[in-house]
Parts: sequence; C-alpha cells; structure tokens
Amino acid sequence: MSAYIEELLGVPASDFLADESIWDDLIHPDDRERSRLDYESYLGTGQPEAGEYRYVRADGRVVWVSDRSSTIRDERGEPLYIQGVMLDITPTKEAELRMQHLAHHDHLTGLPNRAMLEEHLVVAIARAKRLGSAVAVLFLDLDRFKPVNDVHGHDTGDEVLKQVAVRLKAAVRDADLVARQSGDEFIVLLTDIAPGVAGAHVEATIIAVVRRIESVLEQPLGLRVGDVRMRASIGWSVFPYDGDDARTCSGRPMSRCIGASGEHPSLTSLEHHA
Repeated sequence: MSAYIEELLGVPASDFLADESIWDDLIHPDDRERSRLDYESYLGTGQPEAGEYRYVRADGRVVWVSDRSSTIRDERGEPLYIQGVMLDITPTKEAELRMQHLAHHDHLTGLPNRAMLEEHLVVAIARAKRLGSAVAVLFLDLDRFKPVNDVHGHDTGDEVLKQVAVRLKAAVRDADLVARQSGDEFIVLLTDIAPGVAGAHVEATIIAVVRRIESVLEQPLGLRVGDVRMRASIGWSVFPYDGDDARTCSGRPMSRCIGASGEHPSLTSLEHHA
C-alpha cells in the first residue's frame, strides 16, 4: 500500500489493510454502483480495468481519481494478486467539467443556453408524444433593456440580465427550464402540461406563468444607478398545436404575443395537427 494513497484520500494506509470496505465507504455515492459494475466486469473478463471515479476524502473534500487495476500472475498464469494504480486527476476533471458547463450555459447569467434548451426540448416533446401532454416554449424580449444599457453602460445592463434571470427562475416550476438566447432575449420551456379540452388547460397554464413573470418583473431591480423596472413582450409556441418537433417549436416566430396591451389571445381556436 503506497503512502500516496494516504496523501490522496486522507486515510492511513494501515486502515485500508485492516478493513477493505473502506474503499466502498470513500467512493462517492453517485459513483459507487458504476465502480462496482466495472470491478465485476474486470473479475469476469480478466481484462485490465480503468475508470474515473470521485472519492470523498476523510476531510470531506471530493477528489477525482483515475483508477487502473490489473492482475499479476505467476509463471503458470495463475493469479497472484491485483495491482492497482490511482492517480489524482481532480484539476483536469474540474477543467473538463467547467468546459462542459460553458458549452451549455450562458457565461453571464449561468442559465442554460440555446443548445441546452434544444436538447431538453427534444426530450420533452418525445415524452409529451408518449403521454399525450403538451409543451410550451415562451419567448421573452425585455422592452426597456436597450435604453438602460445605452444610458448606464454595459455593467449595469449585465446586472439587469443577471437579476432578471434569477426572477424568471423563481416564476416557474423546478421541472421547467429558463434559458438565455442572446442579448435581452430569454426562453422558458414549460413541460408536461395536461392539454384539457381543446387546449384550455394549456392556455390557462401559460397565462398563469406569464402573469407570474409579469409580477416578478414589475418589482424594481435594485441597481447601483437606482431602481429600474423592466417589462417584457412574451410570445409562445406550443406542441402539438404549433408544431410537432423541436425545430419547429423552438424556431417558430411568436404566434401569440403579450406586449404592452396585456391582452391574452385564445389558444382554443387552434387545430390539433400533431
């Protein structure tokens, strides 16, 4: 047992020799089953095992480890013991995860970006087709953002976008998704909506969300330059009424829109064409 293991995991090498179950105790709960299956596969095939797992050190810190195991055999090919090599890959893995996060999230607000929204929309529509439910994509355009950005500068504009992002997330369910498309444009994905008669429940659900969004945006944003109130024009597309795939629903122009008038066009006259 190498002293490196003690440095890596924060547990004396003697403890591992006295109780092999410590390995299972230290591996991250979310990686435990995968590690077990990899080890069983190794025992069954005899092929060297290589995996990347998270371990929880004795001090609570999580480290990423590259774990490689192979069987050492005697001259007759009989197994003598299993030799393992563990390497700390935490910096590399964390950099990789950061890159993955940036590829799917807006760097300013931390919200999912358009690419991640479309991935979730594909899954949501597939589920809706199975369950006979509806999916709504809401498009939001902040009406008063450009004057604020032009007069007070980009730093103030960035703060507006960050605060709006937080408020939009608070206005929807945890199961729904808020994404930033670009500039002052946001998209909200509402999933698993029961359609009701002629889409009546879909309409009611959308209008309720729109009202909550209007409510949170009406509250002044506390900025360094003073309080600012924002408003938004909001339109939406609905599966299965406006399209039967993710590309159509996410790229469709606003077929119904709520702007300064606050009017709520009816959904019930639309034909079901999915």
